[in-house]
Amino acid sequence: MSADFGTVTIPAHYKHIPRLDFDALLPHLPKRIFHDELHVPETWPEETTVLVNDVMYATPTLIDRLPNIKVISFAGTGVWDRVDVPHATHRGIAVCNVPGWGNDSIAEFTFALLLALARKLLTADAVARRPEWKVEECHGLQLHGKTLGLIGLGNVGQRVAEIAEGFGLRVLCYTRHPEAPRRTRARVEFVSLDVLLRRSDFLSLHALLTDETRGMIGARELDLLPQGAMVINTARGPLVDTDALVAALTRGRLGGAGLDVFDHEPLPEQHPLKQLDNVILTPHAAGWTDTAVYNLFARSLANADAFAAGDPINVVNPEVLR
Repeated sequence: MSADFGTVTIPAHYKHIPRLDFDALLPHLPKRIFHDELHVPETWPEETTVLVNDVMYATPTLIDRLPNIKVISFAGTGVWDRVDVPHATHRGIAVCNVPGWGNDSIAEFTFALLLALARKLLTADAVARRPEWKVEECHGLQLHGKTLGLIGLGNVGQRVAEIAEGFGLRVLCYTRHPEAPRRTRARVEFVSLDVLLRRSDFLSLHALLTDETRGMIGARELDLLPQGAMVINTARGPLVDTDALVAALTRGRLGGAGLDVFDHEPLPEQHPLKQLDNVILTPHAAGWTDTAVYNLFARSLANADAFAAGDPINVVNPEVLR
């Protein structure tokens, strides 16, 4: 069966991931080619039946260039902003994602941003390099006793809640499904969005990007936050109205922002966020640790191989399997 299934096309940068053994992970897909995701090919081999994608957008145009494709395996959890799932479903193509691949790494990075903002680590580093120290420039915020508001309480949000509790933060959460079973050990108070915003010294986003959540934090929502509050986003950039965020940061309504995700990646050269000194910007790097990256890429390959073996897993549009 494996020899007849067709060809899998894999992002070329997978070849540079340590310990990623293609033969072990793809026993049912021996025919393999590699593509450059930063320079998307105009044409694809006709025998391509499996597409593994990471940063490349699987648009309807791209999908339709692959007439024999059977499955798209996305290297990530929030697949809907990288793969046109409705179009794939219309074509009868299965789409797989990788849930839970970097929960710990992303949660740790979220707190790295929070701590860097609260304790003004970038400022402190600059001050320490000067011949004369002005320690008063490093005046920051103690976390213990303050309130962290989480939007979304999935796998990453739950880990952030646990870390927050260790720092003595009160944890609030807004989610559309507060009744859903969860494994977190943290004490979390579920509240409405407006209540969460009014009470949060720090706001951290962990929601999936959908039509309902796109732009959910705009000018109105940012104005509900306490004066000097800080915003951290390691989920998806379009959850927040960027223009409203820039305005709130510029006029001093917010104390700062730590952003790992953006509307457009990479950020344009003259983007206004780059002009602000109360913002920490990172290049969508929250999950880039040794453990998480291996998990992400290995499991995206395993999803593809499971489909070829006739035992599909992690399919986000299971109706195509019926």
